[in-house]
Amino acid sequence: MKWLTIVAGVTGIVASVVTVVQWLESRPDDTPAAVATASAAAPTPTASTVGTAATTGDDALIRADQCVRDVGDAEHPLMKIADCGPGTMRVLVRIEEDFTDESGADAACQAQAPTYSQYYFSTERPAAGTQVVFCLKEQ
Repeated sequence: MKWLTIVAGVTGIVASVVTVVQWLESRPDDTPAAVATASAAAPTPTASTVGTAATTGDDALIRADQCVRDVGDAEHPLMKIADCGPGTMRVLVRIEEDFTDESGADAACQAQAPTYSQYYFSTERPAAGTQVVFCLKEQ
C-alpha cells in the first residue's frame, strides 16, 4: 500500500514540473541579449558583441556543466541544450547579477571561469535588475 502512495506523490511532482516547464516555454521574453566572443589566441579573454538573442531558447533551463548549441544566427543567437560534442559549447558557469555593461560580464567570466572562450547574455531575467550570463567554452 505504501508504494501506491509513493507512486501517487511522484506522479504529482512530475506533473508539476511539466506544468512549470510548459509555462516557462510559453513566456514571451522582451529583454535584449547579446553573445560575445573572446579571442582564442589571447591568454586573457577579451569580448566583443556578436548579436542580440532570440526569445525561444532554453535559457531558463540551462545550468553549469551542460552543453548548448547556438541554433540561431549572428544577429539572433538561440541557445538550445544539446549533447556535448563537436559544434557545442560547455557552460562553465551561470552568473545571475546586475551587469551595467558587457565589460562587467567579461570580468565576471574571467574571475569565475578563466578558461571560457565566449559569454552569452541570456534573455532570461530571474529577478528585476538581474541579468543572466553564461560563460562558455567550445567543445
